[in-house]
Order: sequence, then structure tokens, then C-alpha cells
Amino acid sequence: MLEIINVSKTFQNANGERIPAVSSLDLTVARNEFVCVVGMSGCGKTTTLRLVAGLDKPTEGRILVDGRKVNGPTPERCVVFQKYTLFPWRTVRDNVAFGLEIRRMNRQDRMARVRKYLELVGLGDYDMSYPFELSGGMQQRVAVARALAAEPKILLMDEPFGALDSRTREILQNELIGIWCNERKTILFVTHSISEAITLADRVVVMTRPGRIRRLIDIDLPRPRDKNCERFRKYNAQVRDLLNES
Repeated sequence: MLEIINVSKTFQNANGERIPAVSSLDLTVARNEFVCVVGMSGCGKTTTLRLVAGLDKPTEGRILVDGRKVNGPTPERCVVFQKYTLFPWRTVRDNVAFGLEIRRMNRQDRMARVRKYLELVGLGDYDMSYPFELSGGMQQRVAVARALAAEPKILLMDEPFGALDSRTREILQNELIGIWCNERKTILFVTHSISEAITLADRVVVMTRPGRIRRLIDIDLPRPRDKNCERFRKYNAQVRDLLNES
């Protein structure tokens, strides 16, 4: 489904120096796989996600989705950011419908799809509310519904629960797994949280500076996952040790 082939990305600082953000990155993500990328700040996690989204272009290498080169953003790759990026003047329904309006989907089909995904994220009764009337967790559900409504091949998530309190974060993690099981999307999910990565992922990509993959770890645990079980704690310690060594 997704191939990242020898990808590097450099940026230029104010002094004209070339700063590597991603270096010779190789990663393959299978269809319907849930992959989490974890690492310290500045290790290239978000840059990698932006490259896959087509929001930035690699300095070297190429990124393929179903064998086709990524040259820019398309509806087949939707991003959910940490900030909800909702339009405050639009209702929940109209926020979710926005991308479908841009694609000129007829109103009847558009509203049917909006209803489907609002129900899926548990906001079917809030379709006429405005963002300011919702909690942070509910606003992030709207952002997830908006991305899902585009019915992308790949859902890209950049620390989407990072700004939420721990209890809300745990609830949304469980809801995301339910959505993933129901919709069978391919998900690439960036997080600072080791526990979150192990809770969600089929595989965890451990990144280190400057933008390299240190280790790929298969998470062989049944869902829902018990954070108190010994195998979960062992995965947690393994990832933490890799990050501490980087």
C-alpha cells in the first residue's frame, strides 16, 4: 500500500546550512495495517508524515501509494492534526461535509456520508452544534469524522490526542481501534507516547535523530490491550531503551 524508498528531506536554516530532517528512510506499510511512529522531538516523525501526505516533497527518494508516486496532497491520504483545525463558523455537520463539497458530491450523498461517520464517532446527535459548544475530545472526533468522510486509502494522524487529558485520550484510543476494526483503513500514526503506540499499533517504528529508523517492532498482543500485562510492559521497556540509546 505505502512504500517509502530511500527518502531524505533537508531544510535550510537562517545561516544557509542544510539541516537533515529525514535521512535515507525506507518503510513499507501493508494495506489495512496500523503503524505507529514514535521518537523524541526532532527525530523526523512529523516530517515523514507530511512527506507521505504530499504536504512536503522529499529532497531525495520517492514515496509510492499503490505503486503511484506521491506528488502532492490528494483525498486518498487524509491528515488528522493535533489541533482540530475546524471552521468555527460551520456546524459539526458542515465541517465534516467540507471536503465533500470541494469534490462537488451531490447534497443527498454528501449528507448520507456525513451522517454515517458522525454516528461512527459517536456524534450523531451533535450535527448542528458548533465547535465552541464541544469539548476538546469531541472536536477531535469531528476532525476524525471529516477525514474518514473522504474515505481515504490512508489515514495519517499527527499526535491527534496529544493535547487531551489522559482519560479522554484513552477513550479516543479505544474508539479509534474500533473505527479501524470496522473500516479497515491503513493508518500511519505519529505519537510521543510509547504506551499509546503499543496500545494502538500492529507495528511500532522507533525513530532517532536525524530522521532514521532505529527499529521496527511487531506488537504481538490481542486487542483490546491490557497495559498492565507483562508483555505490554516488556514492549514498553524495549521501546524506551531504544529511545534512551538514541
